[in-house]
Amino acid sequence: EYLAVLAQANEAAAGDEVARAQAARRLRAELRRIARRDYFPLPERQAARAAVEALTAAGARGAVRVRHRS
Repeated sequence: EYLAVLAQANEAAAGDEVARAQAARRLRAELRRIARRDYFPLPERQAARAAVEALTAAGARGAVRVRHRS
């Protein structure tokens, strides 16, 4: 699930500021839903959170891509 959020955040990073903000809100909600049932967090959780947060920071710095390291 975290990898799906990560992929969606990376796709949204190419959008304009409004699209990135909308995606960030939606993906933050998805991360909260995942966290409620995630008793043993996976390493991908931090990468997904960073990618979602980068969506709102990207307006000031340009698009940022966060990759999952295996």
